[in-house]
Amino acid sequence: MKTNKLCIVLYLLLGACVEDIDIENKWEQKIVVNCTLDTSSVQILKLTYSNPLGVHYYDEVETATVSLYEDSSMLGHFTKTAYAHWELKYRPRAGKSYQLKVEVPEHKEIRASTTMPFPLQISKANGNDSGTRKHLNQKMANSPYWLFILRQKKSEQYPMNLTPQVSASDELENQLGTNHPFSDHFNISDPAESFIKQPFDMYIRIETPEEKAETPHDFYIEGRLSKCLLFCRAASPEYDRYLKSSIQKILVYEASEDPSQWFDENEVYSNIENGLGIFAAYSDHILMYDDDWGI
Repeated sequence: MKTNKLCIVLYLLLGACVEDIDIENKWEQKIVVNCTLDTSSVQILKLTYSNPLGVHYYDEVETATVSLYEDSSMLGHFTKTAYAHWELKYRPRAGKSYQLKVEVPEHKEIRASTTMPFPLQISKANGNDSGTRKHLNQKMANSPYWLFILRQKKSEQYPMNLTPQVSASDELENQLGTNHPFSDHFNISDPAESFIKQPFDMYIRIETPEEKAETPHDFYIEGRLSKCLLFCRAASPEYDRYLKSSIQKILVYEASEDPSQWFDENEVYSNIENGLGIFAAYSDHILMYDDDWGI
């Protein structure tokens, strides 16, 4: 009898406290800015509005004033040239600090800053090269940098222009390997599924300690390298954090054998004040390989 009375009391108490809980996340639309400065003569910026989860179409920001500064001196304004696509004719300079300001009616002013990194000093080295392994020499690396490969189609004629050129048919190599002593192993994949002893997914991140920045390093890179472009990309701190966090997010969603990882709460890095996205900078040094012609 006492047990029944206790159950009734608990039921009444708990029932009195029950209320509807809104489990929907409060969504707030924000402006998304994506701009990575590079060494080309034209800089590109994407400007859209964010959307709720599950909506994959992004509305453009139609009216805005987008300004770029170098060491606080105005360089000019980006001009809208296509849907969500803005351009500014300017070639950034290594070591310089850049600031971005975006003004959109009825929104808070958006700001971000970055620094243009110096190009890397990496060259082909003498070694027992093959179609799957190339030897390199790193003379200096004063910032984190990234290695990745674009595989190119076989050429039937000798390439008259030996300047590396990217084409629409180029494909990103899925797995790479290296023996570089300062490689970041955050994206190591299953070696059982690769001919590479220690494969990295898509990119290799190298973070040379500051005291070792000017110390030469001989190392090799592995992959399908018989005809390709090897990108050695010096990254600003913002670009480095953005790319690493983006890849980490991709790897979480690829873990299909463990769906609980899909609920990962880590976010892709953003340095946009009063908005979303990234404003960063990188500098590419590209090495060209074509075993057919001994390049």
